[in-house]
Amino acid sequence: MSDSPHDSEPGRVPSGDDPVIEGNVDDMAEESYEIPPFEPPADYAFEPELVGAAPRPIPDRIHEGSWARKQRLTVQWLAFAGGLSGLLSTIPQVRAAGVYFLPLLYLDWIAIALLAIAAVAWLWNRFGNTPMRYIERGTPHVGRVLGLVKQPSQIINGQTTQFNFTALVDFLHPETGEHMTAEIVSSDFSADARHKFDTSFRVGDYVTLVYYPEDVESSLRLYGFLDLAPDLGLIRVGKPTTFLELAAATVIVTAILGLLIWNVYALECFEPLEYAWTDFWLPMVIGAVVFGVGFVGYFVHQYRKELREQNQRNLEAFHAGRAVEIGHSAFFAQTGFINRCIQLLVVVALPFMGGLIGVVLGFSANGLGDDGPPTTRPVKILELYEESHAYIVRQYYAEYNIKDDPDGPQNKRKLYTSPEHLLMLAGDGPFEAIIRPGRFGFPWVETLQPVGDPATSPGPSALETGSP
Repeated sequence: MSDSPHDSEPGRVPSGDDPVIEGNVDDMAEESYEIPPFEPPADYAFEPELVGAAPRPIPDRIHEGSWARKQRLTVQWLAFAGGLSGLLSTIPQVRAAGVYFLPLLYLDWIAIALLAIAAVAWLWNRFGNTPMRYIERGTPHVGRVLGLVKQPSQIINGQTTQFNFTALVDFLHPETGEHMTAEIVSSDFSADARHKFDTSFRVGDYVTLVYYPEDVESSLRLYGFLDLAPDLGLIRVGKPTTFLELAAATVIVTAILGLLIWNVYALECFEPLEYAWTDFWLPMVIGAVVFGVGFVGYFVHQYRKELREQNQRNLEAFHAGRAVEIGHSAFFAQTGFINRCIQLLVVVALPFMGGLIGVVLGFSANGLGDDGPPTTRPVKILELYEESHAYIVRQYYAEYNIKDDPDGPQNKRKLYTSPEHLLMLAGDGPFEAIIRPGRFGFPWVETLQPVGDPATSPGPSALETGSP
C-alpha cells in the first residue's frame, strides 16, 4: 500500500502519517474519501494567545514569529538602504558621476523616499490591519486538515519561482453548524528553498481556524498559515536570514554596481592611444580567475552542495516511507538543449567578462597612477555630442582627429568629458590634446584644451576629484 493519500483505500480520511503531496491542489478534489464524523478531541485547546475576550494583548513570543520577523527585517533593510543612499549622495565623486549616470543625481531623494517608506511600513505594522489583528479580535474555531499540498504559486517565463502550501480543511460553520470545507493557502516561499519548508501539522490533524465574527466567510484563516506564532504552521528548516546578512548583501551588490559603472567610465576615459590586448595579459588573467572562474566555481559548489543535501533528504525519506524529491532547481542541474547552451554560455561569458574588467582596471591603474610630464599634440575637433540612453545614462563627448596619430591622421577618436568642457570646445580653436605618458608606459589623452591654455578644463578627471 502506498503512503500517498491518493492511494488511500476508501472508507478512511488520510491520516497524519501521510506525507505532504507536492503537486496540485486539484488532485485532492479528484479523490473521494468517506470522511469520518467531525469530532474534535475533547481536550483540544486553542493557542493561549487566542484565549480570552477581545481585545487580547499580543504576547512577546509573537514578535519572534515568522511574520513579525519578516516585517521587522523589511523595515530595517529599507532604513539601511535609505541611509546608505544618503551617505553615498554626500560623496563628491558619486555626485559627479550623476552627470553621466542620472539616478546618482537623485540619491538624496531616493534616500528620503526609502526612509519614508520604512516609516510608513513601521506605522502600518504597528497600527494597521495586519494579521496580528486576528489575535486581538479574531474568534478561534476548530477545523481538521483533509489534504495538504505543496504547489507552485508563481510561474514567470515558464520557470516556477514561488511555492506555497494549500490546506483542504473541514469545519462546522460557526453560525449555522453546517459541515463545510475550504482551501486555505500559506504565504509564498522561494522555489529554490521549497525543501526547507514544512508544516507543523499533518493530514488528519485538528487545527485552529480564526475569523472575524462580522465576516466569517471572507475572513476565515488557518491560524498556522498566518505565520504569527513561532514553530506553528509554516515551518522553515534552518537559520532564517538576518539583518546583517541582508545588509552585507546590499553593500556587495552596491559595490558590484559601482565597479561596473567605474569600468564603463574608465574604458571611455583611460583607454591608451596605442596598445594590444596582450599588453594587459596579467590583469586580464587575474580578472578572468577572480570574476569568472570564481563565480562559476561558486555556482558549481552550490549545486553540488544542494545535490548532496537532496540525496540525504531522500535517503531519510525512503527509510521513513515518505515521498522522495525528484528534480532539482539549481542552475547547473537544468537539462535540455537550450538549458545546456545557456550554461555553456555562462561558463564562457563569465571568465571573458572578468578578463575585460581586469583589462579596464589596468587602464585605470595606468591613468590614475600616472605622474609623468604631459605633452601636447594639435587636434581638430570634428563634432561635439550629448546623448541620453533610456533617460538613465548620459554621455558627453568630443570627436576629433589627432596629428601624428599612430592609427593614421584620419582616425576618429572620442574624448568623453563634461558639459562645461563641451562648451569650451565649441569655440574656434585651435585645440591641442594633453597626453600623459601612462604609469606603465601606455600614453593616453587626459583632455583637450585651447592651444596655450595653461588651465586644464574639467574633463575626464571629474570623477577622480569629485568636481561637478
